[in-house]
Amino acid sequence: MPRWLPKALRRIRQFAAAGAVRLTYKAVREAVGLGFAPEDVRDVIGALSAADSAGRLLSETTGEWMYVFKPRVGG
Repeated sequence: MPRWLPKALRRIRQFAAAGAVRLTYKAVREAVGLGFAPEDVRDVIGALSAADSAGRLLSETTGEWMYVFKPRVGG
């Protein structure tokens, strides 16, 4: 497991538990199209695990790390 992953997951879970997850209009539209409510998306985000990690990318614009997760949901 990469060194950065446990810390990233901890922060993600804290934000999700505090209700501090904001979805873009596009994310809401896509989630609804798949049959998920925004609350369902927040639940998925709050339950992310190391197995869901697909790595991280460095933003060319801001220089910040972007963490990529690909959880399997809804079959």
